Amino acid sequence: MKIRRVLEMIFCVLKVGEIKAAQDAINAEWKSEDKLSFADILVFTAFLKTKQAFNTALSSRSTNGGGATIAAGFGNPFDIPPIGRAEASASSGKSVSFTIPDLYNALKSMGFSARDITSLAIAFPGSEDLESVESALSELDPKIKGFVKGAQQSRRTVTQNSYQVNVGEAFNKLAVYRQPKINPLSYYYPAPKLDYRKLKL
Repeated sequence: MKIRRVLEMIFCVLKVGEIKAAQDAINAEWKSEDKLSFADILVFTAFLKTKQAFNTALSSRSTNGGGATIAAGFGNPFDIPPIGRAEASASSGKSVSFTIPDLYNALKSMGFSARDITSLAIAFPGSEDLESVESALSELDPKIKGFVKGAQQSRRTVTQNSYQVNVGEAFNKLAVYRQPKINPLSYYYPAPKLDYRKLKL
């Protein structure tokens, strides 16, 4: 399968059911014996969606083609998360309510800092109105208020440098949280042997 098709499928998914459908479609054509895990495609979908949002934000800085130049030349580092996660063998037995206070408490209990939680606001429910989410987080934790101010100031700059870098760092912390079994070689498969007799010189 061409990598472009994989990316197109992942960019189109929005819901868990769609992610599962994309996983099944990709694995139907995947050459490796180790199929793409749901955990990996979930993390990679989040990465691509966030990266897409970053590029869109920078591209919108100019309407005459300059935005694309800004995104291409001044995009901020956002590391691709490692892949090779094994599927969960059983439920953890824990559930998290998708409200801002519950997600805040969950991240805090996992050891995420006020800056990290502020940065991950982009993934909270209602983040279409990001400043509203940030305001709600500020009310929960006074330490977050200062980071929110810095994030909002950075988003008003041309390259959004500190904001996007902080989001990338927090995202990658979350992507590898308690993941000791990541095997980056999971999806490698032997290259086809070259038959030199069929080569035309």
